[in-house]
Amino acid sequence: MHIICQLRTILILSCCTLIFWGCGGGGGGGGGGSNSATEGLVITSKSVNSSTSFNIIGANDLPTVGNDSIVVDNNDAGTSFTGEWKVSAATGYYGSDSLYGRNGASYKWKTSLPTSGYYYVYMRWTYFSNRSDAAPVTVVHDDGRSSLSVNQLKDSESWNLLGAYRFSVNQEAEIILDAPGTSASYNADAVKFVPVPVNELPTVSNDSIVVDNNDTGTSFTGEWKVSAATGYYGSDSLYGRNGASYKWKTSLPTSGYYYVYMRWTYFSSRSDAAPVTVVHDDGRSSLSVNQLKDSESWNFLGAYRFSINQEAEVILDAPGTVSSYSADAIIFIPVPVNELHTVNNDSIVVDNDDAGTSFTGEWKVSAATGYYGSDSLYGRNGASYKWKTSLPASGYYYVYMRWTYFSNRSDTAPVTVVHDDGRSSLSVNQLKNSESWNLLGTYHFSVNQEAEVILDAPGTIASYNADAIKFVPVPVNELPTVVDNGSLNTSSTGQWKTSSGVNYYGTDSVWGRNGATYTWSKEIMVDGVYAVYTWWTEYSNRTNKAEYTVTHTQGSDTVFANQLKEGGKWNLVGRYHFNTSQAASVMLMARDDDPVTYSADAIKFVYLPDVDNATGNEMSATPPQAVTPKPTVTPDPSPVVAKPPSSANQMISRNENDDPVNWQNRIENASGNIYLVSSASEFNAYADIAQPGDVILVNDGVYSWGNLVVSSSGTKEKPIIYTALNPGKVTFKNASILFKVTGNWNIIGGFTINDITKYLFRVSGGTDNRLTDNIINRPGNHDGGQGYLEILNQSHRTRFDHNTVIDGKGFMRVV
Repeated sequence: MHIICQLRTILILSCCTLIFWGCGGGGGGGGGGSNSATEGLVITSKSVNSSTSFNIIGANDLPTVGNDSIVVDNNDAGTSFTGEWKVSAATGYYGSDSLYGRNGASYKWKTSLPTSGYYYVYMRWTYFSNRSDAAPVTVVHDDGRSSLSVNQLKDSESWNLLGAYRFSVNQEAEIILDAPGTSASYNADAVKFVPVPVNELPTVSNDSIVVDNNDTGTSFTGEWKVSAATGYYGSDSLYGRNGASYKWKTSLPTSGYYYVYMRWTYFSSRSDAAPVTVVHDDGRSSLSVNQLKDSESWNFLGAYRFSINQEAEVILDAPGTVSSYSADAIIFIPVPVNELHTVNNDSIVVDNDDAGTSFTGEWKVSAATGYYGSDSLYGRNGASYKWKTSLPASGYYYVYMRWTYFSNRSDTAPVTVVHDDGRSSLSVNQLKNSESWNLLGTYHFSVNQEAEVILDAPGTIASYNADAIKFVPVPVNELPTVVDNGSLNTSSTGQWKTSSGVNYYGTDSVWGRNGATYTWSKEIMVDGVYAVYTWWTEYSNRTNKAEYTVTHTQGSDTVFANQLKEGGKWNLVGRYHFNTSQAASVMLMARDDDPVTYSADAIKFVYLPDVDNATGNEMSATPPQAVTPKPTVTPDPSPVVAKPPSSANQMISRNENDDPVNWQNRIENASGNIYLVSSASEFNAYADIAQPGDVILVNDGVYSWGNLVVSSSGTKEKPIIYTALNPGKVTFKNASILFKVTGNWNIIGGFTINDITKYLFRVSGGTDNRLTDNIINRPGNHDGGQGYLEILNQSHRTRFDHNTVIDGKGFMRVV
């Protein structure tokens, strides 16, 4: 293998295997490593660049343009600027265009709001390859000025939440975008103000309890001084260090669940890992918050249960000697009834060691904190744990699982839910979302059939935590809705005949071919995200590429299913947002002629209340008339175009022992479902549910996606395939990390990948993955200690073959 670009240090710290096929003279290596761990939970604070940074669950939290929303587009009345702003050539803008600037320019959106109160504030921008990843934004509101940093290389063409702020009717709301850089461009498109519904107000109200520093109920150890920082709640904020601690303590007016928020002020020496402990009825939850970000606003710590006769308590520790830790205020907000997916009178909790639990292998009491009840257990080496219970009534239940954190927890713990419709196999990441109830799905159970949840612990090094399971009856207005063939809500074109296939839903199923279509429609009762399932019957001449088109709030998506398998049960099509103003519909297209047949049986819609409802799509709104002249059109600098492979300045790693992947053959002979995706969220959604033999095809286009998570596992005989719909017509660009691979037996390739600054592929815990047949332009940043391929511990037999790497600055790193 001819290598021109620099291949830097490969460091092996623990047992893993990396295979470079066809690397002449290459050697392998491995080393033993200790997997001892120290107990402790670290939960990082949410980024302000994410639309989930303000974590309030509510069906009304839709960033759409409606009668109550106020949109201010660039060049609308109330906008102004300094410096030079030009019309951008980027697409996906709101209104008629967007602008870009640099060199110290600034852009301001200013408007009067119709009523005083709290508003969610959103910003929209367009993508260009030289956009800033740290664009300074300032929100001017009644409580001061909040400074944010937004990444305009991500989440373009959608509404991005900046936070919830208080504005007065007699004081204009103001958003300012600064463009300090000389090379990066900063995009000014539109901002939006959406009134915060009453039941989501993170403010001081009759139901909210705020405890400010120095209020009754606060106490401290060590030394705390008044901070010179601005943007505090009340009259001031404090700072401490050197082992000091600060405690907020209060009695709450009623027992129940509360959202808990913390507020701090900014200073350049603030800690980015301030330890916070919330003491509640179910124990103690330890968090880590970044006080260098999201200052001067309420930051969500979680939802916890408190009793009226037990004081609620939040503790901030200040262990560092250099960093400072800000103690400002805490707020407790009762969780609305319609958001309680928690332990209540109707919920059934089965804790570890309760009646109905059983296990195989060895399970030990964990030293981890934050458990439900009295403790939690951990196991490995093929052990399994089972929770089993009789439910009080037949029907649909939300099923939740709870676990505790430990540094060696599995990030792919296998969980099986046994329900009336069969067995559902899931994979949960126990390194995240510990000490809370995590939704496993919505399932139907009968009163005469015990509900069952099984946790397997196959690994020999990772640990698997068994804590508690919870069953919550699904409210009537959230019940799954089934539309069977032949019902009033179906329609068809062409000819459909009653099938002799067995295991149909309802009374029968029908089959068609020759371009016939079958459509299921359903009026939606509650706005939100729904899981859509389809049921078919098997027959020897069924298609392996049944084409389902789902029409939803964001448009339509097409998914392919193999009807030669998995008949007679519910199969997940995907998760989609629907609203009450438009009927949900699913259409089956029977494209092929004789002898292929397509089965049309039933469709099911299952409401998912815990899934983010934000659509990010435009609804109807007419922007006000512009009052300033339009700048002249000057395109942004041209993006770098991918270079074809050449004989110079490239590295080619080839697999001499295995032929290149024949993508067309793999697709045509797929044994599972075929999914077509056109967004990063769709990619991750289908990658999360993919089964052995499935294929995920990326639609033609140029994408600035990042953090694509390949978490599902195939098998040696049936790997999961990730590739382009049409070879050579999918390009990824400008990501920090493109693919995160944690599953096993996946084949990823057939893409053009340009200008990835950190890692193209980060493989963590996955085995037998193949990364192949990619054209890779200008990857990596060796000056920053980063490479284009990183293999982390417990990742075995990773193939990197038949890739062309051009102008590589990075290195391959094995940890």
